[in-house]
Amino acid sequence: GAAEAARLLPPSGPRTLRVATECLTDPAHRLCEAHGLACVFDEYVMRRDLRQPLPERPLPPGVTLALWGPETAAQFFAAYHAAFRERPGFPNPSAQEWIDGVNGNDLLVEATLLARAGDQPLGFVLGTADLTASPTAGYVAQIGVVPTARRRGLASALMVAALRQMQ
Repeated sequence: GAAEAARLLPPSGPRTLRVATECLTDPAHRLCEAHGLACVFDEYVMRRDLRQPLPERPLPPGVTLALWGPETAAQFFAAYHAAFRERPGFPNPSAQEWIDGVNGNDLLVEATLLARAGDQPLGFVLGTADLTASPTAGYVAQIGVVPTARRRGLASALMVAALRQMQ
């Protein structure tokens, strides 16, 4: 806690402690505020010029892609839930809450892809439009792969497939 922070900070000069987290629960937020820490939104944005060629990243053998739609939304949720449920602070939304959130997020259906083997969801990517950009730009809002399908190149293949659709 505070003793460890004091040990890590320099004895003189700027004394700024930065705690980075992707998911801050309400109790953790209150604890941080009680110790004088202020929440600051921070994100890293990676950009790619889609006029440039994309690398070849084939899907793993036996994996196919499906688009977002009413018939696939539950499978997208299953992939999301399996990919992220073990993360600290996972919000654990209901399927309907998550699906409604995806539908209300300037979704690019053609760049929102579900990877599956047969009917088994393995991963997903959510492509979204940035309507504030001029010209309108696309971005990947979220990408996830279920733990049993990781380390096979699936996330890379999903990313490239979504970027191809945005091209």
